[in-house]
Amino acid sequence: MNYLELAVTVPAEAAEAVAWNLTERGVPGVVVSERSPEAPPQALATLKVYFPEIAPPDMADLEAGIREGLRPFPDAEFHVETRTLPEENWATSWQKYWHVQRIGANIVVRPSWEEYAPQSQDLVITLDPKQAFGTGTHGTTRLCLRAIERIMSEAPAETVFDVGAGTGILAILASMMGAKHVVAVDNDPVAVAAAEENAEINGVSVKNFVGSAGDLTGQADLVVANILAEVIIELAPELWRITRPGGRLVTSGIISRKADDVALALSEQGFQLLDREHDGDWVLVEAKRPL
Repeated sequence: MNYLELAVTVPAEAAEAVAWNLTERGVPGVVVSERSPEAPPQALATLKVYFPEIAPPDMADLEAGIREGLRPFPDAEFHVETRTLPEENWATSWQKYWHVQRIGANIVVRPSWEEYAPQSQDLVITLDPKQAFGTGTHGTTRLCLRAIERIMSEAPAETVFDVGAGTGILAILASMMGAKHVVAVDNDPVAVAAAEENAEINGVSVKNFVGSAGDLTGQADLVVANILAEVIIELAPELWRITRPGGRLVTSGIISRKADDVALALSEQGFQLLDREHDGDWVLVEAKRPL
């Protein structure tokens, strides 16, 4: 089977916003080009998107998603190029756009196909993302990784739930940092398969299954939901139910203009709001379920 590759060129500062808007519209496997650390900053960035040739995208909807992502950048323009790739080329063509990266104090995310010599304090997460979301390149994933690192360093959580796990990167970090019981759910079977493989690659114990917050039983000391603002608001009662009294809730996937809506929904549910962190246009809202 052949694949259709779409190369979307946008201003570099808008790349993550465009990628997220495409993801919100159900576009799979959006990859943002990463420059090497020694390379100079660039004005433009390229997003690569892949579709089976037998199921091409709705180009009008795709371009609407691009324009939505560019809305904060009124003078921005974009360009889309397409080409057909045989399956064997598609499987590896996007890998050149993702490299080893350091996040937070000690977290290093390493693509499975790149070598890295770790330093003594490094927590190295090795990933093969397939088509799942969450490699650490996106601002929302970086925010969550840094929050988990901080929270687990301050007071390690024994039980962690990851809602919308994608590649499983957040659950893997929680397990690496000492969580004894880690459960990760995602509504995409492809993501769950990738998360299971990544947990095995990293030698950690994570229970992965297809589902959402409503499918989780029991309560966790730490709940992480890196999804969409609208979904977080909808799931607020379930997030309350699965967060242990005294436990923390970390939510992200939130565009800055929707952060107040998420904070209000969590507060109305009974959560105590603790903090907000920003990464570009993206926001993390941290809360606590009172004792």
